[in-house]
Order: sequence, then structure tokens, then C-alpha cells
Amino acid sequence: MTRPWAERILGGKLWLWVLIVALAAYPWLRLLSGDPFASANPAQYLLDHAGTVATAFLVAVLSLTPLRVLFPASGLVRSLNRHRRLVGVTAFGFAVLHLGYFWLHVDGWAGAMKEIDKPFIWSGLAAWMVLAVLAITSLNAIVRAMGARGWKRLHRAAYFAAALAFYHQAAQQKEGYSEALWFFAPLAVLEIARIVRQRRPTRQMS
Repeated sequence: MTRPWAERILGGKLWLWVLIVALAAYPWLRLLSGDPFASANPAQYLLDHAGTVATAFLVAVLSLTPLRVLFPASGLVRSLNRHRRLVGVTAFGFAVLHLGYFWLHVDGWAGAMKEIDKPFIWSGLAAWMVLAVLAITSLNAIVRAMGARGWKRLHRAAYFAAALAFYHQAAQQKEGYSEALWFFAPLAVLEIARIVRQRRPTRQMS
């Protein structure tokens, strides 16, 4: 039976790569076009954009498992779950850009040392390091060496990275908490629904 067109498109990687490239290029296009909002403080704008996209991809990859549990018969959800690894690695890729733009924003090492005592900076660096480990261990050779069970156990650390990312975003400015909720509240709802679904006793056919 032929799969619906939406499942065929989402099952391929082309749309996802187009999205990734578009999100990476978008802030630079705004800067090159002379957009006054982006040009007012280019380093800050690039920093915020990369951090927002990294957070969005992290939330997206963590949402795939609860969606699969809640909608096991959905072909769209199965198609999206095929891209778990790429979505997770993309979150780290934008986190790398975020760190690079931070370095640019604070004018290098001397500026970074002035910011290092802030708790939200430490939480961001900790989240970055967790994502780095998860990205490195996503290589096929390492996945095979660790085995499926060990790999899955390690990659549960993505939830720890999400908690650190939530604090990193919430603590850095007055609007940060409300902005972080926009990303993480839906994920929390999905996770609660998944836990409830998995704990519900299976009804036996009479």
C-alpha cells in the first residue's frame, strides 16, 4: 500500500536539511539586508537566534519518544522518528554556533572571564558539554561499540541537558522564564501523558 504523500515527504531527509540550512542562513540574510533589528547588535542577535534554534531542536528530539508512545499507529510520527539522530545532532550544531557567537559577543577570552561567574553561563556550558557527548556517541561505530542498551541509557542524559537549557534560558533575563516555558511546557505535558499512558494497565481481550 502506498504511503500518504505527507509520510513520504517527512520520511525523507531533504525537508529537514532544507530547514536546517534555512535556519542557519536566516539571521545572516537579515544582517546582509540591513534589517535594523538585527543590525542594532549583530553579535547579540546571532547569539539569541542560535540559542533559540538549538533549544527548539533539543525539545523536538525529546518530543519524539512521547509522541511515538501516545500515537503508535501514526505514520507521520513514525516518519518523524526516523530523524531522531539528525535532529539531536542539529541541536548540538546550533549550540556550537551559540557558543561561538557568545565568544564574539563578549569579545573573546577576556570578556568571557567577566561573565563566567553567572550561574546561567555555567548551566549553558554544562548543557553544551552534555550535548557534545551525545553528539559524539551518535557516530555509528560508537553506537555499535556501546550496544543498543548502553547507548540508550547514556542518551537519557538529554533530559538533563534540557533541564540545564531551561535554567540557562530562564535565568538570563526578566522575560527568560516565560520564553523558556513556551519551549519546555509542551514537552513536559507530552512526557506526563507518556508516563500516564505507559502506566495504564493493558486491557486483556475477553
